[in-house]
Amino acid sequence: MILVSTYLCAVFWTVVPYPIDRIHTCVQVAEEAEHQGVPASLVIALSYVETRFNPNAISRSGAIGPLQVLPKYVCQDDGPCDLIVEGVFMLRRWARRAHRRLGRRRVRDRDALAMYHGGNNPGPVSYRYADKILRLKKQLDKKVK
Repeated sequence: MILVSTYLCAVFWTVVPYPIDRIHTCVQVAEEAEHQGVPASLVIALSYVETRFNPNAISRSGAIGPLQVLPKYVCQDDGPCDLIVEGVFMLRRWARRAHRRLGRRRVRDRDALAMYHGGNNPGPVSYRYADKILRLKKQLDKKVK
């Protein structure tokens, strides 16, 4: 599993170079995506767009980590919080919500990403965000084939 994740992150670096010292974070993101059954290329692209794999990133809204998770919504007060695990889980949760809300048999990644960005009622900005991630995912998938 780690070899596949490392390979994906090395290939992604050829698509869009990012600081090489962050490859470890990219590998962690890819491994967790695979562990939770989410396409690694999707979560790699998401983390790149969010923070360029910066594990110490903090947004103005208080979102932290490489996947920009809001700890007040996902972390328990009484224990440690793995921001990568929680970020991938949040994406999966938004995919389930999109399925229920949109009534589609198969949820599109675009809807899940837009909701990850914009909440229950994503607007045009959130869909542009999703499209940007999906373009990067497509580039990575094309290079890996």
